[in-house]
Amino acid sequence: MGAASVVLGLILSWSSSDGSLRAPEGAVPQGAAVLGPVPTESASSELMVEPAWVLPAPNKATEDVPRLYADGCQQDQFSAEVLRCTYGDTEADRTIAIVGDSKANQWLPAIDLIGKDEGYRVDVITKSACSLSDAPARKSGGAYPSCDEWNDNVDRELAELRPDVVLTSMASARAHVNGTEAEARRVMAEGLAAKLAHIEELGSDVIVIADTPHPPFAVYQCVAEHSDDVLGCGFALAPALELSAVGTQRAAVEQLGGTVLEPGTSAAEPAGTRSAADSQAPTMIDMTDVICPPSTAQSCPAVIGNALIYRQGSHVTATYVETMTEHLRDVLAEAGLEVR
Repeated sequence: MGAASVVLGLILSWSSSDGSLRAPEGAVPQGAAVLGPVPTESASSELMVEPAWVLPAPNKATEDVPRLYADGCQQDQFSAEVLRCTYGDTEADRTIAIVGDSKANQWLPAIDLIGKDEGYRVDVITKSACSLSDAPARKSGGAYPSCDEWNDNVDRELAELRPDVVLTSMASARAHVNGTEAEARRVMAEGLAAKLAHIEELGSDVIVIADTPHPPFAVYQCVAEHSDDVLGCGFALAPALELSAVGTQRAAVEQLGGTVLEPGTSAAEPAGTRSAADSQAPTMIDMTDVICPPSTAQSCPAVIGNALIYRQGSHVTATYVETMTEHLRDVLAEAGLEVR
């Protein structure tokens, strides 16, 4: 493993040092902006062209994270203490709370800008590998007691804060139970639904952001190793969604009679039996089409608009998330977020 790490380090260093995919000084990637307001086949020709440069550089991808990490605001896997940092319009009366694991906080670069533009304070309350749920948490196949305790503490924090909107996402699709894969997913969905219902009872609107597709390999490493064939670093969408927590999230939203929205939709897709107008039903927003555009024939590219999409595992780079700001603003407005 040590030798492999040395070789990989040399590959990544070589990719950025010989000029391959190196961005011109001052370059700013368009990213998701090239897709237009609604990701369609109109962008297909551009997505099929090998990029001359990308940002972040592949060897810097794992460092392209939301600023909350530098601020020490992501709780680790050991402590159950609730950490909270404030972004957006810090003087605003209205509040958006981003709550959950690292798949929730990956959206901060866009939500921070939206908060500043639209007059929302943005409070971030997240813990590493810990989904917002009442189900028994699982980590590395075992129990995760500090996550369970953290979830209890989050209840008290939100009861005090009373944010206008709670945004959450998750990477873990399974609870820690003795049973089948299906049972673990069912219990996690029920735990998420129970948590969302409790938050709604506190008076906050709830918006669930669908988990991002899970690549079967490290995308940034592939781009570093194949700078002359970046298009070859794409991967199939269907199995990537299977690996994600989207199914668990959707099941929870369905239990509460919520709705599902995608960028460019003008009406919610009913996900359960309750009315879409029911203010107590959560909304799930699915940004998959902005990450894996329909024009790419059910596959997910490594780069869009010169922006490298994935940084580590299934986490999206802060750079690409920021380019998704307008898509996210539009679908959040459709979900009920008041915008100017």
